[in-house]
Amino acid sequence: TCELFMDRIRTWLATTRFTVPGEQSQLTCTISLGAAVFPDHAVDAEKLIFAADMALLKAKERGKNTFQVYNNG
Repeated sequence: TCELFMDRIRTWLATTRFTVPGEQSQLTCTISLGAAVFPDHAVDAEKLIFAADMALLKAKERGKNTFQVYNNG
């Protein structure tokens, strides 16, 4: 479920065109996402945020416009 949600966000953002006032062209954006799930990946808020941050770093290592769920293995 988490992966599906992140993929929907990533796809929506990548296909959305943003208009900047005063500019002729539209902008596009991409996003990298990391996630961790309670209580599977951590049992308190601090550890959960750390796990999500580690997942984000892994996603960024893989390239732009991607997502990663924390994998403690």
